[in-house]
Amino acid sequence: MLDTARLKYLIGKELNVDSRNIHASMCGEHDDSEFPVWSKAVVGDVFFKEYLKDYSKDNNETKLIKIFKDVRDSAYKIIEKKGETSYGIGLSLTKISKAILKNQNSILPVSSLLKNYYGINDLYLSVPAIVHRQGIRQVMKVGFGTLIGIGAAAVSSIRLGQKDYDATKYILYNVVILNIITGLLVTVTSLIFLKPILLFFGASANSFSYAYDFISIILLGNIITNTYLGLNSILRSTGHPSKAMNATIITILINLVLNYIFIFYFKLGIRGSACATVISQFIVLI
Repeated sequence: MLDTARLKYLIGKELNVDSRNIHASMCGEHDDSEFPVWSKAVVGDVFFKEYLKDYSKDNNETKLIKIFKDVRDSAYKIIEKKGETSYGIGLSLTKISKAILKNQNSILPVSSLLKNYYGINDLYLSVPAIVHRQGIRQVMKVGFGTLIGIGAAAVSSIRLGQKDYDATKYILYNVVILNIITGLLVTVTSLIFLKPILLFFGASANSFSYAYDFISIILLGNIITNTYLGLNSILRSTGHPSKAMNATIITILINLVLNYIFIFYFKLGIRGSACATVISQFIVLI
């Protein structure tokens, strides 16, 4: 929760927007293995990454990296200057206490005991949860691949610290298998009900064919996306946050190049953009 507050503040500062209108979370553990869930971050009613595309002329990926590093390293800087981070911790505890005492049903990123959470059990992780007078009322679920990666990242960090390398390999194996299974289930279910799903989310007569073509291909590559997200989280938690970030940057660059080739050279239109997304993730995954 403390670093989530820092994340919101830094996003607001970067965009010159009141941080109370920023909705974003830091997840995982409260240390160097934590990470921001950029795909869920919202500025007002606009997704953060979409906001950057529309209103920022700077290098957006560089901006994301800078904000993340500033959040991650902020505690070290504060401790270096004043020896402790008591004020931030106090403010976080005050907010949690108010949510409990006043029964506010606030959604806060707090450490929660996960039960049957995409197959994760008996593990405490910081995830968004609804907090009221009895404590945690409900744990909020984020994307499949991300959550599998969060759980596996925490467990693999513990096993590496214990120098139990066989158990770490076993966790990695299970991440791949679990992502394949969940990815396959989501793909099959979504493809069966894709038309009503698109209509429910507001696809118009003019945009429906484009949305259908794009999402169909994205769903066919969902196993790749799930596995990519899961393994990227593990990479961060096992002492390689720079490699994880570099993998993300390389994926984006490959995606840009393939988008140009598929859309303008092969004339594939929206389908080409979807193919570029899946193929770029697959290349970096391999």
